[in-house]
Amino acid sequence: MSSFPALGYLSPWTVLPVIILLFLRRPLLDFAGFVAQPFTSGFRHVPGPKSDNFLWGHIKLFVDTHGGKLQEEWIQTYGKVFAYRTFFGGYRLCTSDTRATTHILGNFSGYCRPSGHRMALGRILGEGLAFAEGDTHRRQNPSFSLAQIRMLTPMFFEKSDELRDILLSQIDSATAEVSGKKIDMFLWLSRVTLDIIGLAGFDYPFNALSQTGEENALSAAFTAAFDTMNSTALSMVRLWMPALRFLIPDKSKRWKRMKEGHVAMDRIGKEIVEDKKLALAGVSGGKDGGLTRSSIKGRDILSNIIKANMAVDAPESQKLTDDEVQAQISTFMVSGHETISASTAWTLLELASHPRVQAKLRDELRSVSSATPTMDELIALPYLDFVIREALRLRAVVHGIVRVATQKDVVPTAEPWTDKYGVKRNEIVINKGDTVVVSLLSMNLSRSIWGEDALEFKPERWASPPPRASEIPGIHSNIATFSAGPRACIGYKIAIVEMKVLLFTLIRAFAFETIPGLEIRGKSSIVNRPFVASEPGKGYQLPLSVKPVRD
Repeated sequence: MSSFPALGYLSPWTVLPVIILLFLRRPLLDFAGFVAQPFTSGFRHVPGPKSDNFLWGHIKLFVDTHGGKLQEEWIQTYGKVFAYRTFFGGYRLCTSDTRATTHILGNFSGYCRPSGHRMALGRILGEGLAFAEGDTHRRQNPSFSLAQIRMLTPMFFEKSDELRDILLSQIDSATAEVSGKKIDMFLWLSRVTLDIIGLAGFDYPFNALSQTGEENALSAAFTAAFDTMNSTALSMVRLWMPALRFLIPDKSKRWKRMKEGHVAMDRIGKEIVEDKKLALAGVSGGKDGGLTRSSIKGRDILSNIIKANMAVDAPESQKLTDDEVQAQISTFMVSGHETISASTAWTLLELASHPRVQAKLRDELRSVSSATPTMDELIALPYLDFVIREALRLRAVVHGIVRVATQKDVVPTAEPWTDKYGVKRNEIVINKGDTVVVSLLSMNLSRSIWGEDALEFKPERWASPPPRASEIPGIHSNIATFSAGPRACIGYKIAIVEMKVLLFTLIRAFAFETIPGLEIRGKSSIVNRPFVASEPGKGYQLPLSVKPVRD
């Protein structure tokens, strides 16, 4: 006999709506929050651009144009604190005020990633570091020592030399040696950085540089899962409003390909983790035969993570689950492949556009006697350091950081701002649930900090940076590119050394020039990557004229 006899009197027509409502409860609450946000937001009185589109706000404009450039135009008009519109008339604050951004990025518990972003990243990358929040984020956060990077530097050079030799083989005629060969450098930088992160991250040979046919299985899966070139405004709505994933499911070929890519990444990632665990399990060294952290060797990052997980002397509270370990693979591929390839590509474009700077850099690099200097010798090259800093400042590949307030907050500002009613204010009131965009690129390009030449590529400025640059929150060189606070980029030291190795090898060997008539633009979807304005259908690319430099 049923423990709940009353249920026997309920008809299916009574139970079914209740089940449906329970299933849709979260999506409906999310939708209600979006509808109510314009009336509850603390940003109603913050100045900003008007929008004539209630449904899209300014989001469609962001998708269809260069979002970073759009933000710069708004900052020039409205100042360092302004609000723009999102879906259903909602507000989103954007700030590049240094004191406000320091407060927001440093408040780990007060501001979190938007749930839509986390869900999207979780689907593509798994529940790794990019997905995690709170204590889980702290537990997953690995550290990268200079000793470890020093050990990886020779491998960076091996792959950079392999790329150099491939490019030399493509410049196979006397005419090309004089006038240059048109080469898509973004393609090759993507391949070399994929090879590097495969070996440095998890000891996996992608062999992307040596491919002559089909892509490596994991590379193809990642490319499919991270297909952002053809993102649409509707896909952005689904990102921010999870309810629409149920109400208007994405049936596009792009989304199907992304899901298939994620499934393949999940399968291959499990194989990599299991193979590495088995390999590491063969190492002995503990007193009772068990593994200790000092007894397991492996220069790749994943080995260090698994080492900490398997070691008998590691606290259980610090260990990751198998799914969390596996998710780090895709996280490494985004942070160590997408960002570094894009950053190096933009640096090459700036060098190709400024022949004097390129020649000065080449003179410094060719003065080094060794073709494969140590990490410490690379770090000691001043003009190479200036070029890297300036490129990272001017061409930050992540334009902004999005956060949602978990509680009401009053944020101080370094400079006063004027609200819609002409009142000067020195703080911003942020309500629980309000969304904030910290504009990293805008701080890097601020004329009030860097001077009237802030938008120009001038590596020499780093010989004596402006005093106000110290106000910018960041973990490297007074630029905001790698963010700040507890969620700042953990792999920035690896990224900088890898970029220096790539530039050291390429600039010593080749002269790069822009191609007349080709306008290079950037499309920002998580990472800002180059494409040819007249050829958007060809996807991301950076064609440059390349010719060898002879002694």
